[in-house]
Amino acid sequence: MLLIKKQLFDHNGNCYREGDTVSENRFKPAYVERILSSGHAELIGATPIVTRKESPLVGSIKPRNANKYAFTSISPKHAMAHAQPLAVKSWIDAGFKVLSFNGKDEIDELKEQYKDVEFVTCRTADGLFKRPYVPISAFIEYAKTNDIEQIMIINSDIVLKDEKGNLDKYLDWCEHGLVVANREDHDGSFQKAIRYTHGFDIFIINVKYYGLIPETLFCMGQTWWDYWLPFRFIKKGVDVVCIKEAMFYHQTHELQYNNAEWARMTKHFQWVEDYADGNPQKITTDVYKFIRHNLK
Repeated sequence: MLLIKKQLFDHNGNCYREGDTVSENRFKPAYVERILSSGHAELIGATPIVTRKESPLVGSIKPRNANKYAFTSISPKHAMAHAQPLAVKSWIDAGFKVLSFNGKDEIDELKEQYKDVEFVTCRTADGLFKRPYVPISAFIEYAKTNDIEQIMIINSDIVLKDEKGNLDKYLDWCEHGLVVANREDHDGSFQKAIRYTHGFDIFIINVKYYGLIPETLFCMGQTWWDYWLPFRFIKKGVDVVCIKEAMFYHQTHELQYNNAEWARMTKHFQWVEDYADGNPQKITTDVYKFIRHNLK
């Protein structure tokens, strides 16, 4: 039997709070090992689980951010195509393994240019939008299937400049909640960058919270997913922290969506979250204010 010591979520989105007791048989053995090692639970009234010697969660425990994964979807038709190779290189230089999720045709176009990127063939929203955008849930499904402890979901044109190593503390913290970040917009000069506060381009998600993210039509490269994720976590009682330091840079370009798509995805948000009816602008403004009010 497990005694829960810190709030956690299972892969199905069920919440377990401090003081709850639950049978360890409800979880996969690897997950039980993880929450025992992290101090989120302790085993009571039963024989302790024998862990595998090769498990990184026993013995000499590796830092939580020892294996860093950046999940994105590189576009062969991006408005600022030259920015994507710079962005990918900056993540690799920071120690991230980069995975790009795309449909097969796009991978055929991109794989020769991005030899240091692992491409993942996945389902897309082809036919729903003007391009075969990748659903956010595809990232989560892959992380679950491959037992990846935490991921950084990042838009493909965001350059990471973190000379002081500030990102590591957020990678370590993400077991306590969702980490998000605004970008610093610039016109070609990093020195003149200005923070864009009305959207989020980076999300660091720990395995404990994968179960909070269901399959939806929210896609990278389209609207609303960057509001939906922090909104959903906050509504579920999970802390959401916004990175304070300037480290993610974005060269401005024309919008890659239109008002009709934005209005349609607003309706989808209402349906997914059972949100009250209203016009798209008011809903967007109200949700934005709610997120900002609750950010840590």
